[in-house]
Amino acid sequence: MERLALLLTAALCLVGCAGVTPQQLCYTASAATVHSVDLGMTVAGDLYRAGKLSDAQKAKIVAVYDVYQPVAVGVVTACKAVSTQADAEAQVKKIQAEGDLVLTALVGAGVQ
Repeated sequence: MERLALLLTAALCLVGCAGVTPQQLCYTASAATVHSVDLGMTVAGDLYRAGKLSDAQKAKIVAVYDVYQPVAVGVVTACKAVSTQADAEAQVKKIQAEGDLVLTALVGAGVQ
């Protein structure tokens, strides 16, 4: 459901945001994924501190996040250099793919 909302937001922006630069599109669409992952990680941390996630669950989530984090930083950096909408969409796809892995790990651990 959350993924659908992100895709709908990106699609609406692509269709209805005349005058939006590729950089703005890249930042805005990427921010949705970053926010979702950050929120999920915050909830996971709260659940772990409350004793509702095991050390093994935490380790799996952290391992996936450790792969996502450099990709997210790279995408945000790359957003500065995009020159076309296609370039922006390619960067957004990268961060969404990695973000999906983190969100899947979070849901698999019981974070909802």
